[in-house]
Formats: sequence, structure tokens, C-alpha cells
Amino acid sequence: MGVKGAKCIDGSCTNPFHHNGGCLASMLGGDWESKIRVCSSGDSPDAAANGYCRVSALEEFYTEVRTLVLGWETTYFQAWIFQILLSEVLQVPSSIETGYVDKSVDFYGINYPLDYPTYDATYAELNVSSNILDCRLLDNDPNPENNDYEACAHVVPEVWEAATLVDSKAEGTGPLRELGMLSTQKWFVPKFTALRDPSLTTVYGLAGDEHREKLARTFKRPTTWKQYCDEVSTNGCTIPDETASRPPQEGEESSMFSSGVYTGHFRYTEANNCTAIPDSCTGHFTDYPCGWNSQAPNQIYHNKMALKSDGTSDLRGGYSYSQLIGIWRAANATKEDVM
Repeated sequence: MGVKGAKCIDGSCTNPFHHNGGCLASMLGGDWESKIRVCSSGDSPDAAANGYCRVSALEEFYTEVRTLVLGWETTYFQAWIFQILLSEVLQVPSSIETGYVDKSVDFYGINYPLDYPTYDATYAELNVSSNILDCRLLDNDPNPENNDYEACAHVVPEVWEAATLVDSKAEGTGPLRELGMLSTQKWFVPKFTALRDPSLTTVYGLAGDEHREKLARTFKRPTTWKQYCDEVSTNGCTIPDETASRPPQEGEESSMFSSGVYTGHFRYTEANNCTAIPDSCTGHFTDYPCGWNSQAPNQIYHNKMALKSDGTSDLRGGYSYSQLIGIWRAANATKEDVM
């Protein structure tokens, strides 16, 4: 990975930012090597004694700051930035709240813990910290099976629906502040798709019936793991092939990709058949879940584009968040065209 101090054995690497004093000390060196990070509740009791971190000199003035991450990646990145700034620059202990006692995305975790918790925050976590101040004082049972974990956080780095936060149980929240980031919705194709047919990167190569057959031919339908085994494989995936090494297990049926066991599959369906249905055949478009505000159906309709999303997660034909990621990874693995 190119970071000084990482130790990798059989594909598993330790985190040099854990035992080398932090990110800035590891990456920049110089004066930062004498300014190692301060310890947090995510460190072992002997971490300071081993020189991995140090006890904050500001302990009596500042409690540990805990950041709440949600079920998408940008909140992770922002929480890591907060950890670095607080722990290494400001010398204030900082940890990350995932909502689960047994899941961690701590930037300084010894073995790069990167659980991917899908956590539906009520933002009452902020009220907990407002009442108790120091989240480390909570007496949570370490056994995840007891399912009585109480989440606690001081900061939520990203909220898409501010009204949800205002109307929630988070009575202890302070005023909302803009992060300064702007979000946009865009359409994407892989680079190899753009190189194969540059006309697909502009509305003029997509809009109108004259492009219907091209879109139907280019954009096949993605196939879930279960669909592949039930409808494409001749043996129900009981015999490994280049696409699936086994049938899906419980919870995997709707997956579009699973590293090492299901590469994903794209196929023509009746919806792509312009010979049978010349006036209504379509290429596939991968749209958001219904709970997200997508403009794609309106854009497709008014620009007369022969595209349609066939997801089953909602009536609009959207896909779940995990399926969106899976379709993109499957396209990269199979070099199939997607939009």
C-alpha cells in the first residue's frame, strides 16, 4: 500500500496509522513525528504505553468527540478527516459511532476495520451526547447479541434531509450548518463504453427514435445472482462456471456482484428486442431507489430516449443502493455497457 510501517501477511495488513503515531506522522514525517496522535476509546488500554498514541493534555478541557457515520461512503471520509484534524492537529480525542457495538470504521483501527453498517439514524444519538456529554461513560454491553446498544454521537457530518433532523428526537442538537459542498445528479457510462461509442456521452446520441435500436442493442439488462442461477445457468449454479461459482446463499439472492463468486451478468430480454417490439424496445438505465429524488424518468420521457430502468426495489424500477454499486462493479468485471 506504500505507507511506511504497514505489515502484510497472507493478504491481511496492519494499519500503520495505528502504531506509527497517526496519518500525518506516517505520511509527512518531520516535525509531525514528534506530534503523535492522542489516544481515543478505540485504542487498547496499553496503546499509550506502547507509543502508538499519547494521552491528551487537553483531557480535562475536552471530552472525546464522537462522529456518527451513516450508510454511505462520504460520511466515512468526513469522519476520518475529523479524526485526523482532532486527534493529530488539535490533540482532542476522536472516535467514530457506527450504531453497532461490534462494527468499526475507526481510521486508526489496528487491522483496518472497515465494516459497512447500514444504520438508520434517528439522530437521538445527538440527544444522548447532549445529556451525558462524554459518550465513553455509557455502560454498553459488549455482546452484540443482546441488541441493547445505545449509540452516542456529537457530530453528524452529512444530512441530506435537514427536516428529518429538525423534526426528530434530537432535542440536543445545535444549529444546522452548511458543509459548503454542492451535490449534483449526473448520468454515467464507463470509460470503455464512451470509447466504444462517443455518441452515448451526449443527449444528441441518445434522444429520439432514431437511436432506439442502438440503445436497446448497447445496454443489456443486469441480472441478479438468483436470476442467473434460475434462468441462465443450465444447472442452477451447482457446477461452477465463469460467472458464478455457487448458488446464492440467504441474503445474496438480489446481489448483482460478489467478488470471487459472482461476476455479474448482463443479458438481452424481450424489452431489448426491437424486431418483436420495434416501437417500444429499450436499452437499460440503472435508476435510483424510489426514496431518492431522481430526475431520470422525466429526462428520459421528455427527451424521447429509449431507456428504461428495470429494478425491482420499487414501483419506479429503481435499484437498491447495494445493487447500484454491484451493477457498476459487474460492468467493470465483464466490460459490459451500463448507464
